[in-house]
Amino acid sequence: METDQRLTNPYKQGADNGFILGAYLSVLFFTTAFALEVPMLGILSTCLIAAIPVMVFMMLRRTWIRDRGMSQFSSLWMQGIMAFACGGIISGLVAYVYIRWIDPDWLSSQVRHMIDLYQSVENGQQVADILQSILTQGLLPSPIQMVIQMLWFEIFSGSVISLLATLIVRVIRPRQTSGIR
Repeated sequence: METDQRLTNPYKQGADNGFILGAYLSVLFFTTAFALEVPMLGILSTCLIAAIPVMVFMMLRRTWIRDRGMSQFSSLWMQGIMAFACGGIISGLVAYVYIRWIDPDWLSSQVRHMIDLYQSVENGQQVADILQSILTQGLLPSPIQMVIQMLWFEIFSGSVISLLATLIVRVIRPRQTSGIR
């Protein structure tokens, strides 16, 4: 029996998982960004959002099993946080390039859609007026401000999701394999 087993490095594994999560969050950005134009994308983006905790659970569970149940709570949690930090940077870069250079009017068009929506519902005129004044006074965030807010949200919510996923992962014990058959 080998006693000098190394446990998974949470920073490296989190960065590796962050690459996958970054691609996933980039797809989520685009499905959400175009949900007003293509309503089915709204349903898809909702499903993608709901699948994030499952995805994080599976990533952390894989590490827990690889480490034969010896990973510390803080190590698994940090791995999840790192995955969201690295994934958020990737998806933030994709969103920034899109908002800054590909479709610079995207944010203002989204606000215009919201104004139209609030004007069409009962008691929504006050919100529509506020949004209209934000638009006319040029108070919309810049692309980098929006992406930084998105990144902070992803890291904070990812920290909470990783905390809950780590709790669940550690409750479910990995199966012990014996050398005797």
